[in-house]
Amino acid sequence: MPTTEKGAVLLIEESENLRAVLKDFFELLKYKVADYSEGVSALKALSKDSFDICIMDLNIKPHDGFFNMKEIHKVDPEIPIVLLSSNNDKELKIRAF
Repeated sequence: MPTTEKGAVLLIEESENLRAVLKDFFELLKYKVADYSEGVSALKALSKDSFDICIMDLNIKPHDGFFNMKEIHKVDPEIPIVLLSSNNDKELKIRAF
């Protein structure tokens, strides 16, 4: 019986190890995953392909996640974005919300 993909995930995570774990996890759940270590390449992919969700590290280069979030929503205003961060700063959490 063929497996069908549930949707497409745009994954932007600077840490190679965490990116690999997240990609494997979503692929096991039958999601198509396009993974990037920085925002510039991810934005190019978003302009070419359609994604159901974006999962993004706030601490990516060359621009931070807030900049990339604005740019992503310029291309696809409807895409939900889940922000990841190991930073425990309360102000950062409020800004991300």
